[in-house]
Amino acid sequence: MDILEDPDFQAVLADLSKERKDGKLPRPNRFQVRALLVPLGAELLEDEAAAGPALERVRALIARNPESWARAVDDELSLAVTEHVRSCDPAYLRHPKYDFPYTVDARARLEARLRAAEALDLGADGALLDQIERADELLAPFLDAHRDGPRDTPH
Repeated sequence: MDILEDPDFQAVLADLSKERKDGKLPRPNRFQVRALLVPLGAELLEDEAAAGPALERVRALIARNPESWARAVDDELSLAVTEHVRSCDPAYLRHPKYDFPYTVDARARLEARLRAAEALDLGADGALLDQIERADELLAPFLDAHRDGPRDTPH
């Protein structure tokens, strides 16, 4: 589905396109940024060409208020990375009822955010990317063990 046809995506675009009553431009918050970055990034990862029109719409919004967008994107990426890093704590990963499918889905949404932010020239800084890499390294053996059968989790 074309993300420009998604009602949630459209609603956020519309909200952020309207000038406020005082004539100022709306400042995006992290929830609005998330609502745009996740589907946009997923589309970019799946079919970059198909994401072009949506990418241009978001770029046009950013151009109107780049500092506010940079702050909101930084906030959203920081929170998403923090969630991923904390979810990869081996103490949690060793729990017999750990929710690996949720973690895998959350990691995919994080990747979508990162891809969209990069395409919008608002990518994550190196420190955040380093944190993700370390968390992924902690998570990998647990995912392998989880796929291979009963809870043969690394120690």
